[in-house]
Parts: sequence; C-alpha cells; structure tokens
Amino acid sequence: MVVIWEPFPGESDSVARMQKAYPKCTVIGTTTDFFETEPPSDTTLIITNPPYTIKPKIFARLQELDLPFAMLVPIPTFTKRYMRFAQGKMQVVIPKKRIQFEVGGEPLKRCPFDTLWLTYGFSLENDMNFL
Repeated sequence: MVVIWEPFPGESDSVARMQKAYPKCTVIGTTTDFFETEPPSDTTLIITNPPYTIKPKIFARLQELDLPFAMLVPIPTFTKRYMRFAQGKMQVVIPKKRIQFEVGGEPLKRCPFDTLWLTYGFSLENDMNFL
C-alpha cells in the first residue's frame, strides 16, 4: 500500500483531494513541525505545496529523510544550489496551465509566477512530463 505524507496541508483540503484522487493510497496530513516530526510509519512518498519562504530548509530536511517526494514549487527552484543533492534523481511535471493559489483562504486573482511539480526518487517515463 502506498502511504502519502502531506506535511504542509495548511488550511486547504489537500488531504481530502489526494485521498479522492488516489483512493487506493492512504494519505496522512500532519500539522506538526515538519523539521521535528518523523514521517508517519510506512510513508512511501511525500507530496505537498511547501511554504516557499523556507524552501532551502525544507529541501535540506527532505535530503535527510531520503524519501521520494513531489513538491509544488516555482519553476526556478530546480536550478538552485540547494537542489544539487537531487541531481540524477530529479524529474519535473509541468501543469498544463498556471496554478492559482489561495492566501488566507481567499483565492488570488492571478498567480504572478508559474510552478511545477519537482519530483525526487520517482521513476517517471521522462525527465520532463506534462499534465
């Protein structure tokens, strides 16, 4: 069984949406401190939209955990120095349109940047994939 950990659900319904999209998986959302919390037992992969303001710290922790992950991040993220640990194991999934976000429960009128799913430890058919 695939166990997905969502460590940054915030106020969104991301856990419920993932559970609906992947009914054969178990999706566990936690609101505890990501940097001090061990992944739930049997975690297979981590999927989340991490806080962008602390990306280097988040990716350092992901490197320590060494679990497959998919992070929704601004496109330039995969060129950053702190991503070097993922070289050769990193693949991207590019959404077909710009993802719109909410801030404080209110939808933004238009997100000012493009994002992609940065994956690590997956075995996707191509290094660059499109939704």
